[in-house]
Amino acid sequence: SKGGGKFLQDKLPGILAGRGVPFVPVRTGTKGDVHQRAEIFGRMVEEQLAQDPDFHCHVLGHSMGGITARYAMAHTIIHHPTLGDVPLGAIVKSFTTLSSPNDGSPATDSPMLKKNDPRREMGMKGVQKFNDPSFTETYSPYPNVPVYSYRTYIHNAMDFYSPVSFFGFGPIKKYMRREGLSEINDGIVPMEFQTAGTVIANLHLPHFFFSMNFKVHGVRNADFYVMHWKFLQDQSPAALDEARAFFSDHELTLAQDAEIPQIIGGEAA
Repeated sequence: SKGGGKFLQDKLPGILAGRGVPFVPVRTGTKGDVHQRAEIFGRMVEEQLAQDPDFHCHVLGHSMGGITARYAMAHTIIHHPTLGDVPLGAIVKSFTTLSSPNDGSPATDSPMLKKNDPRREMGMKGVQKFNDPSFTETYSPYPNVPVYSYRTYIHNAMDFYSPVSFFGFGPIKKYMRREGLSEINDGIVPMEFQTAGTVIANLHLPHFFFSMNFKVHGVRNADFYVMHWKFLQDQSPAALDEARAFFSDHELTLAQDAEIPQIIGGEAA
């Protein structure tokens, strides 16, 4: 959910359908607070349920869309044709975040964003909603839904150049260095702040790879979605190894990816 424009909305669903992957784009946009964006998500899910009361889905949220989906699963009530009013998470089979600021991002504290810009919810000044125990229930995924994440990074401000990542890369490094944290980031979000559930891979990809028609080392985002769909059909340790091997074979991962800890419920297992 969120971002991607015409490619995500109009082209990617057809490309994936041709490769056997059912895909429904949900574009919530960046306007309105998390409650309003979650309502948009909920209404689109209701449209799917109206066509098929047995509809269930795997949810993938890109960037701020991951935060919107995370909130919606637990707190957006949808009308189910046979079950009545239920939390959106009741029809979710798994949840994956892609480059999402699960622990916030200093980039969205930028003075270039207006004071009332909803993206400031993702900033370090608003990060207490992710880390304060009193907010844990609000921003936790729906119970018993498997949670995964992909974290992205770039080497320098000109790597996969975009104006947004160019201006965000340096300030994020500076902030993380000051806090004594890892400076690795994708120009939008520090990599370690993208963690949720089980981290599948740290990917040398631009932040917007998942929602736009990028090709990196011979891999397009459609290839990623096909690979992740295959993983979701199994979700076993062997399937996880196969998914990680896919990225390693295409030289898209950090060398230490084999030692990524399994993060369950915010703590290393």
